[in-house]
Amino acid sequence: MFGGISVLYQLLNNKGSIMKNILYVCSLLTVFISVNCFSSEIAPLEKALTLAQFEKVDQEHTLLVLEDNGDSVIGIDISAISKNFSKNRFDLVQQLGYETLRNYAKSDLPKISVSYEALLPLSGGFNHHIGAGINYPEHGEETGQKTEPFLFPKIVQSTGSRTSIRVHPNQLLDYEVELCARFSRDIKQVEEIKTGMVGFFVCGDFTDRAQLMRLIDTSNPQSGIGFTDAKSQLGYFPTGPYLVVPRNWKSMLAEIQLKLSVNKITKQNSPASKMILSVDELATKALESGSEPRWRFKNLATTLLVGKTLKKEATILTGTPEGVIFRPPSGGYKFRKVVRYIFTGSFFKSGAKQYVIEQYINELVSQNKYLQPNDLVELNATYLGNIIVKISSSSNTIN
Repeated sequence: MFGGISVLYQLLNNKGSIMKNILYVCSLLTVFISVNCFSSEIAPLEKALTLAQFEKVDQEHTLLVLEDNGDSVIGIDISAISKNFSKNRFDLVQQLGYETLRNYAKSDLPKISVSYEALLPLSGGFNHHIGAGINYPEHGEETGQKTEPFLFPKIVQSTGSRTSIRVHPNQLLDYEVELCARFSRDIKQVEEIKTGMVGFFVCGDFTDRAQLMRLIDTSNPQSGIGFTDAKSQLGYFPTGPYLVVPRNWKSMLAEIQLKLSVNKITKQNSPASKMILSVDELATKALESGSEPRWRFKNLATTLLVGKTLKKEATILTGTPEGVIFRPPSGGYKFRKVVRYIFTGSFFKSGAKQYVIEQYINELVSQNKYLQPNDLVELNATYLGNIIVKISSSSNTIN
């Protein structure tokens, strides 16, 4: 890297062929950018601990991450040192303590490298999570949902940070980058929220907008009806490479920038601090009514929480900022379609609302504005690493 910078300096001072040198400089800069495009800054040890997990001889090892080059993470296998192979990464922080782990990082303990592909997903086998809708004001405006933030269950296992999602021909696959959070302990009472550690990671919350438009209760979007079905399909919950456990999560929240790009074009870029309800407020809201079976998934009543407890394995997806693909149909569009609905006699086949929705979905599908096969979606957040999702095709259609 430094050798390349020296070459650049010499070229810029060469009077002989300025244009040729400029072109060569640009090519070198392109190489530097491409080599480091996925590398991520690790949180300073005085602010937070960064923990990844990988499997070795049928045991889950926790790695204290010290470096991330975009292809792999480098750190200290603290499970091997402590003989603690817990699936809960918080357990090692609680057992060893912040200062001991910081001292490990400064020591001569051996360091290992683990590829991104070998890192374990953040939610393990747990599949009952908590999503937040309209928790960023600008996102509410762009989607036409000017309501208070609301919660819904996201019932799906997470995938890793290098993954793919299949898109079917009649789906409208949309992206969302989110800050995800987890507590170090089970929480049954609001008062217990302050007693546990909080961990952060970046995640994706993908959505089939066609299914959501068909199922959502437009008169009461805060009911969360439709969101669980549209967001709980296989692959719709990719998670970042590691869990970051801050000393002070509120101060770290102020530093986190969320970004998402599609085919290298930035679509979302916002500070996480713009969220309306913060992590503790979302947890409080979940505990207040999360045990009531007032949500639906696959036509069955379901709860937000498992039992009456915010499980330590459960993820809180804190919502997404503006920049998603979805836009609601305009009033003029709906009027024109209702007129067409009447004059074509379509009222013999379906209701007006369903007719307008299906017309809108069909038009959007034909326009190919949503995620398409071979699209590359990159999600990242300050200190939290990155996720790369390849969109693949499926020849099958779904209803």
